[in-house]
This record gives sequence, C-alpha cells and structure tokens, in this order.
Amino acid sequence: MATIDDIVRVSGVSRSTVFRFLSGRNVRPDAKRAIIDVMEQLNYKTDMLVKQQQITMEISISESFESYSVFAQMLQGITTRADAKGIKVHLVRRTGAQITEDYQNWHVEGENKGVIVIGKTMQDEEMETKLLVEHGIPHIYINRMFEDDGVSCVSVEFKKVAYEMVSYLIQKGNTLIGTCGNPKKHRVERDKLEAYRQALKDHGLPLSSLYYRELEHDEDMDDVMRDILTQTPRPTAYFTLCDSHAMKLLSIAQALGIKVPKELEVASIDDIEAAAFLKPTLTTMHIPFRKIGSMAVDALMQLITDRDLACVRQTVHHEMVIRDSTI
Repeated sequence: MATIDDIVRVSGVSRSTVFRFLSGRNVRPDAKRAIIDVMEQLNYKTDMLVKQQQITMEISISESFESYSVFAQMLQGITTRADAKGIKVHLVRRTGAQITEDYQNWHVEGENKGVIVIGKTMQDEEMETKLLVEHGIPHIYINRMFEDDGVSCVSVEFKKVAYEMVSYLIQKGNTLIGTCGNPKKHRVERDKLEAYRQALKDHGLPLSSLYYRELEHDEDMDDVMRDILTQTPRPTAYFTLCDSHAMKLLSIAQALGIKVPKELEVASIDDIEAAAFLKPTLTTMHIPFRKIGSMAVDALMQLITDRDLACVRQTVHHEMVIRDSTI
C-alpha cells in the first residue's frame, strides 16, 4: 500500500508541501497537480484524493422532474454517497435550449467536474449527450441504457426486465395483455414496449392494436387505459411500464368495476414504496434506485480521476416481487 513517503519520493514535492495539501491548505498549482498525479498513479486513498480535488458534481434533471416517481430514491443514493466522499452537489434543471446554453458556458477547469443526468426525454438526452462529449465533460446517465457503447450509464437492463414480467403474465395463462406508453418521447418506455412485443412473439401470441397502444402525448394515458379495459373481449392482464402508471390503471379498473386480480391481473416495474401498500398490493420488478444513485457517483468519480478511462457502463440486478395483483 502506498504511503506519504512514496508520494514525496515519486512526485518530487517536499514532505511539508504534501502535508499542507493533505490537510486542505493551498499549495502551488504545479505542486498540487504533481501530488494528485502521483496519488492517482499509486491509488493512494481514493476518497481522500476526491476530497482534496474539491470536486463538484451536477445532477442534470428535466423541468418536469417532479413527475418522475423514483427521483427521490435515486437522489438519496447520490447525495448520501457524495456526502461521504466530500463532493459538492448542485441540482440543475436543463431542458431544450437551456441544455445548449449551459454547456456552451461550461468551464472544464472550473469547479464543476462532472454531471449525472436523470429523467430526460430522448430528444433532450441526444442533445445533452452530444454536448457533453463535445466538451469532454465526464458524465453518467442513470436509469438509461444506450445503444452507443460510448455513453456512460448505470441502469438495469429494461428490455430484460420488461420481457421477464410480460413472460410471467403469459406463463400464468394470459393471452390478452394490455399495455401503453410513449416510445417516441421516452427511451425507457420504448425499450419496455419493444420487450413486450418480443415476449408476445416468442410465446406465439399475436400483437393486437386493441391491447397495445403507442401514445402521441403522455396526457392521453388515462383515456387510452380506459379504452383498452373496455375492449371486447377484455384483456385478462395489464402490464404497466412503471408503478405510477399502475396506480392510474388500478384506479381506472376500480371505477369500471373490474376486480383485480380476479378479472384483471396487473404487473409493473419499479417497486416504489407505495407498491406494497396499494389495494391490491402490486406485483412489480424491484429496481434498486438508491443503489443505482450511489453507483453513479462512484462511476463518475472514476471518469474524473482516471484520465485513461473513456466510458463506464454498469448493469444492476433486478428482482421480481409477486404480490396480490397477480395472485
């Protein structure tokens, strides 16, 4: 294990200067750079290195982040981990033209060193990714998987998650399974709907426009869910793309007098805290959002402190939680 003596020897900086740096006091810029380079090279107490570099991390969110049901869990994971590492966190709303304006004014040598991106539309994600890469800004996307292997992200494999849940409903004997989402606007919804279609195909079931709907506008969801549930024959199961959608679906089913799970089985993805307290309790895929937030901080720090590292892509495990809505 590397010691302070090793840092002094390799960096060529005096012992007193190294101690001043480690105690958080100012040292000459060239000495600071030499010490940091050697600490990175020798992997000397990584958390201490992060604190000494006074790293500030931005969390880039959309204007409508309040509607993102799992945001609080991810934010808790991020802030808890960042606080433990001595990293300052700034929450920044970026949508549309604001994305371009902010990154054009980004100063690479300034206080801000990296960005974690959460909950954007596909259009904004593509714009933000282009600018982050162009400006050489270390960044991590949370809860997204990208086709481009050069985009750093921490997420579950949503196609796999959705495929397993739809297959579960099929294996229970359901052949008419409703679902809807907005694949043109939301990357995650696109991936989940693709998995729904693939699961039906692999199990020899046809894709029916009576039960499968692609939304033009998010605001249409309630009406589309209601229309799906009033088709003849009525679906025997419904796959919602997230738990907040499931809450809408359960409310609509109740208003229509449809009994869950006796007449309609409902399964979802996320496992938000409310899922265990709904009536009936909700079958869903557990996604460890706090863990994802914590991992994103570590991944971003890797990109910041290791100049040779171009990209970090980490996949997180998921787990099916079977509750009353499918029993």
